[in-house]
Amino acid sequence: MRRIPKLRRADLDRITAATAKAEATTSAEIVTVIANQSGAYTGQALLVCLAAMTAYSVLFFVFLGFVNTLLSRYLWHVRPANLLFAFVAGQVFVFGSVYLVLSIFPVLRSGIVSRRDKVSRVRERAETAFYRHNIARTKAGNGLLIYISLLERRVELLVDTGIAARVRPETWREIVEGIVAGIRAGRFTDALEGAVASCGGVLAELFPRLPDDVNELPDAPVRE
Repeated sequence: MRRIPKLRRADLDRITAATAKAEATTSAEIVTVIANQSGAYTGQALLVCLAAMTAYSVLFFVFLGFVNTLLSRYLWHVRPANLLFAFVAGQVFVFGSVYLVLSIFPVLRSGIVSRRDKVSRVRERAETAFYRHNIARTKAGNGLLIYISLLERRVELLVDTGIAARVRPETWREIVEGIVAGIRAGRFTDALEGAVASCGGVLAELFPRLPDDVNELPDAPVRE
């Protein structure tokens, strides 16, 4: 079972320093947003709980004789009401237990979500973050967002119009693949530092730092 990377203060400080260093040579703005997860995926969790409850219900009737024998050890006379109570109580227990396990272990919840749903949810959250954190409001339209969703292990890199017009999408795709490979290898901070440096190198050639340049956006990574 893959664990969600744990980020310490030292890791965040390293990313902040890497961003400041990258922006020292460019007028562009690099913002990193790190989200624990991009979706709660409650609907998928409920479907799994319902499936588990349905399986229990089938097994209950398949082994009804055994259930009746078991109850007879504790009751003078097993009545239909007793069986009904056992049936409903079991359903509630199974549903609640499965939901609790999926809530406690996010990685398990991620495992029941399709890749398509993860891609869609992460992309949606990244686009929201792009505007929420004012990356689309830089003077030269040269803001860049690196959005990382830890639970889904997905990365989105979004750029404003000024950058999009001058840099091929393949350039950013390679950087994204490097971050993802780093997350999978357990080198999250190293991979992100390298990605920020790579972005800075690309942007420095097209948007060199100006004498009157102002740091429009914070260098510290945003946690969501």
